[in-house]
Amino acid sequence: MVTICLESTRDATLALLENSAKKIGSSISIELMLCDTAWPHFEAGHMTTISSEISKTIRQSIVNKGTPDRIVLAQTSMRVVTNTLGDLGVPTLSSPMLATQKVLAVAASSSGNLKA
Repeated sequence: MVTICLESTRDATLALLENSAKKIGSSISIELMLCDTAWPHFEAGHMTTISSEISKTIRQSIVNKGTPDRIVLAQTSMRVVTNTLGDLGVPTLSSPMLATQKVLAVAASSSGNLKA
């Protein structure tokens, strides 16, 4: 399940995921979920409310459609919900976490001069 808060990010998000899967020779089936009720709360700086709105939308989707293999939070602003979904038992991925993991992996495989 890929979640977005802005319709304007749909095409770029899908293209990125599909291109990434293609590069590793994998095919994927993407279920996209729009959490547009959360965005106004982000713009207002209400991070607790944005987290609550995203969590509520994801949980309702799981009730209606079943549990996904993983949850991808497409926008950095959505990372606030990561800790509230732990009870679902589903890996929840966000770009800040993934970027940090990639930087650490690159640093570890470099000449050894870089330390995290």
